[in-house]
Formats: sequence, structure tokens, C-alpha cells
Amino acid sequence: MTIIYHNGIVLTQNRRQTLASAFAVKDGLITGVGKKEDFNISNATYFDLNGRTVLPGFNDAHIHLWKVGQLGAFILDLRGIKTIQAIREEIKKAVTNVKAGRWIIGRGFNEAVLQEKRMPVASDLDEVSPNHPVYLIRTCAHIAAVNSK
Repeated sequence: MTIIYHNGIVLTQNRRQTLASAFAVKDGLITGVGKKEDFNISNATYFDLNGRTVLPGFNDAHIHLWKVGQLGAFILDLRGIKTIQAIREEIKKAVTNVKAGRWIIGRGFNEAVLQEKRMPVASDLDEVSPNHPVYLIRTCAHIAAVNSK
């Protein structure tokens, strides 16, 4: 079955035809782009976009250079860590290289893949770092775990 989407603003990302107002889809694939009048397909279903904008699907493969730089230079790389004990071991190593009172910052843990299936909590971190404030940023950068210091 073919569906004709029409009456829209279709951003094609094609330099030869950057805009269109309609496109046809058959079996999940776009088979044509243009105006409604360009499609004369029997038994097609028509869907009115009511002036809405349509963007092509895309895969967003990118990198945040600042994050990679931080992980390589001065914060603990916690990506791929599987247990809270392994996080504690990374902090123990960092403590030996950082003056008391200075921050220990890490990034990249994900509680969903940790064996314990939970976030690290202050008591997990206090024992290995009583003299350094610890700030561990989850992989999403929206949540953090901290110690009592």
C-alpha cells in the first residue's frame, strides 16, 4: 500500500530539491518526493500534513570533544565499570595522586549496568575518600553521586 503525505513542508536535504510539499511511502520506504499532483497512484491513501514540517530520519553519530578531553586528561573515566566496588577502586587510585581537600571527579558510570543495580551513595564513597570531595557524574550527565565531604 502506498501513502501520499501532502500539504506539508518537506525538508528533503537534497541540494537539487531542498523543499517539497508531498512525498510517497510504500512498504516503509520513500518512493517519491514532490507535489501532491506528481503522484497518480491508484489505491493510494492520502494523509494531509496540514502544513506541518517533515524532516528526514537521521542517525546522530557524534562526539563531545570536551567530554573526551576531560576523560583523557583530568577526570576518572567510569565508562564500562560493572560494580560499585570497581568505582571505589578507581577513587582509591585517584586519592593517592590528589592532595587532601581537592576534588575527585568521575564520569560515565551507569547504575543500570552495575551489578548492584543501584546508584552509588555517599556511604559507598566516604570510606575510600574521607578527605576529598567526590563528584561522580552518571553517563547521561543529568545525575551525580557524591560523598559526604
